[in-house]
Amino acid sequence: MFNVGLTGNVASGKSTVLRHFRDWGATTIDADKLVRAVQQPGSAVVRDIGDRFGSEIITRDGSLDRGALRRLVMGDPAALADLNAIVHPAVRRKRDELAAVAARRGDLVVVNDIPLLFEALDPRAFDLIVLVDTPESVRRDRLIATRDLSTSEADRLLRSQQPTEAKRARSHVIIQNHGTLGDLEQAAREAWHTVRTGAARQAAGKGGSLLVVVAHPADAPFAVGGTLARYADAGCAVHVISMAAAPRPPAGSLHPTVIWSSLATFSGAFDRSDTTVTQRLTDRIRAEDPAVLVTFGPDGMNGHPDHQAVHAWVDEAWSATGSSAALYYIASPSVPEPPAQEMVSALAADGIAAGVDIRPWSETKRSAVRDLPPACGLVGTQTLATALQINREWYRAREQFGAPLWDLFAVINGS
Repeated sequence: MFNVGLTGNVASGKSTVLRHFRDWGATTIDADKLVRAVQQPGSAVVRDIGDRFGSEIITRDGSLDRGALRRLVMGDPAALADLNAIVHPAVRRKRDELAAVAARRGDLVVVNDIPLLFEALDPRAFDLIVLVDTPESVRRDRLIATRDLSTSEADRLLRSQQPTEAKRARSHVIIQNHGTLGDLEQAAREAWHTVRTGAARQAAGKGGSLLVVVAHPADAPFAVGGTLARYADAGCAVHVISMAAAPRPPAGSLHPTVIWSSLATFSGAFDRSDTTVTQRLTDRIRAEDPAVLVTFGPDGMNGHPDHQAVHAWVDEAWSATGSSAALYYIASPSVPEPPAQEMVSALAADGIAAGVDIRPWSETKRSAVRDLPPACGLVGTQTLATALQINREWYRAREQFGAPLWDLFAVINGS
């Protein structure tokens, strides 16, 4: 799991960036929601705040009078430190709980919204820190306009946080927010590309080459389009072989660095008895020497006879080469997706060996599926619609590994 800290001083536009990251495929942990969660009426945090600052800041229904509390600590460093000492540990524990659930679920990217990251936490706890940097004058105007603060109150709030200048040198990625919302979205997209590339590379570890063998060109973007994009972004050499004599899928359906080729000459139904195909495939596997090999399982993913023929050819060729490649079969689990903690054992019982989080490449996947020709020999309209919403691509394996892995290269990299 790639752990990202998203920070920025008050009114910087950080929440907008967090929403973009969530929409583009990250699991997000929102600091404001965590604070509200730990400050529920009757909670230990509210009780401790009342003990320190007085019962008058607790309303009749047991909730905090946030305005009164803000006025008490604003401009009083000692009072603010006392408040943070009560709230921050509880928020940190809640954040750790949510991050642990995401890790067990196999989420690739977790973005933590933490306004006081540098003030309250160790930055080394994060794989990447993204800072939203907005001029102080803009933030002051936003505070006055959106939070009904006076100029002096806004200035005190701004001064309560570490100056942005001190945070820039300690951040890996800086999003400048001094223009329009469109400008901010574009800057966030550039930052997101850095995030997802870093996540893909970290997950793949030492990586290696990935060879995918499908029946028809449309199979690749439909069945494994997200996986192809993820591992290409990770810097892995990615090769796709179509057993049908057909051109590459439409432009944009595959990552531009994916190497594409056709191996056989079938223009109609596949001839399973053609043993020359197995030999050609054996030669290619030897030449490619992939670390990971992906193809259809015995069921052909959807019962298509061409897919089942490809499975048989690949299995025979893989055995003939004595390849040490991890061999995965494209699959769909019968359990809900994404799996909650208790579903991991159910996935293993279902024979699922790996689940690849492709949410950061969901736009690529959706584009690929929409670009498929109407008669691609794959599946019906309902399944195509389902493919547009998929969050993970699932795999069984010729040799099971026990608990499901969240990365195809984990087994060969020893993780």
